[in-house]
Amino acid sequence: MSQKENTSIGDAEAENLAKNWSNLSRFEQGQGVKDLLAKGRSMRGLAKKIGVSEATIRKRVDLANLSPAEREAVESGKASVKGTLKKVRRKRAASAPRVPTDPEERKKFVEAKAQLTLSWIAKEIPMDEQAIAKLPELQSAAREAILKHRIEVLEKAREQPFFEREAFGKPLQNSRVPLSRADPHKVIKRCKPKGEMGTTGPDHLNYWIKWFDNWASRIIADWRLRYHVLNRAIQLLEEEIQKPGHG
Repeated sequence: MSQKENTSIGDAEAENLAKNWSNLSRFEQGQGVKDLLAKGRSMRGLAKKIGVSEATIRKRVDLANLSPAEREAVESGKASVKGTLKKVRRKRAASAPRVPTDPEERKKFVEAKAQLTLSWIAKEIPMDEQAIAKLPELQSAAREAILKHRIEVLEKAREQPFFEREAFGKPLQNSRVPLSRADPHKVIKRCKPKGEMGTTGPDHLNYWIKWFDNWASRIIADWRLRYHVLNRAIQLLEEEIQKPGHG
């Protein structure tokens, strides 16, 4: 199924959710929102389409993410929605990656996450050494073009309004492992967007931006640090271009 077809289906599902919103339970509303977020819809856009606040959308998604035991407690009246969600958010905050406050630690954090970002983008936009080897007079230009393409993706990701969005991707396979101790490469893999990438350049670009937004929102909790990480990754790629032979 093409990205255009996926978008059309998503639009129809959003219309249907908005139409039936008042007839659904809070859990059904949450599941509907969660499904649409996984297909690329934004919380802001869904809130506008349905006619509710973004805070309501976030609460419904939190309800959809409750464990079976937590949901049963809420539905049976043994626990309140407010109290349960408060516990869930406290647990989520405790498991989030630690954001360093010491300037030197922050610098190390940014450098490490910039290297992680470069590792990820290098796998998605690899250097095809075999193909490059067949272009003896154009090897330098070919490598530079690939590095510039990686820079373009990261620059577009940097333009996204991090502070206005929350991304919801696939959960970790072992939910008992705190995110702060999870293997970042596994987190990245689990946050890969559903569906096909598409066939055009813009399709690829949007796919990579969404993927970065998904995993970075989990591994780099502070959106300001995310911005610094992207700046550093772009700087390192630009430095690579300046090296003889372009790596």
